[in-house]
Amino acid sequence: SGHGGLLPLGVIVNASTSLRRPLQTMMQAAGILFEQLDGKQPETAEAAAALNRSMYRFVRICGQLSDGGSLLLHRRRAQKRPADLSRFLEQLVGEVRPLVQGAGITLDYLPAGAPLRGDLDLALLERALYNLLSNAAKYNREGGSVTVSADADITGRSLVLKVSDTGEGMSREQMEHLFQRFYDGDYRRHNTIGTGIGLSLVKNLVDLHHGRI
Repeated sequence: SGHGGLLPLGVIVNASTSLRRPLQTMMQAAGILFEQLDGKQPETAEAAAALNRSMYRFVRICGQLSDGGSLLLHRRRAQKRPADLSRFLEQLVGEVRPLVQGAGITLDYLPAGAPLRGDLDLALLERALYNLLSNAAKYNREGGSVTVSADADITGRSLVLKVSDTGEGMSREQMEHLFQRFYDGDYRRHNTIGTGIGLSLVKNLVDLHHGRI
């Protein structure tokens, strides 16, 4: 990675992959316990919800490190095929919405005026958008919103995807290092933890589509 004191990316990928199975087992067990709550004890329900969110965040971080790290290591080609982008985005936002709204954030999708189609690797695109949506929710303000939109550019030859949010934005210094792998941004101020590869991974996925971000 070029950063002194950091573990090699391969070691991190292997460790995070090993953690995913026991974490998923914990989430399944927690799900069974949550079903036993009768809602009559608000404090217990609140604690259970906090536990659920924390475990989900842990699983998400492990998944990002293992899946994203593997992709960064191997840099495979994009397997692009004709795809309906409008339908893909509608389904993706529908699947992600409960997770975002569980954090108190509103997630909206603004479709284009006409169906959008193009040659895309939907698996890579899903990973890129998931990382963007995760960041948009994590660094948003309480009660904020995230909006996903898509359209064709003015030439009609390129697709334009946008993820916008009501967060506080970024400083000039953060913008300069935005896609630098393992750059930790300003996590301490936000009292949160990041992997440092999320936006680096997003740029890599966009590059594999010969796009720009």
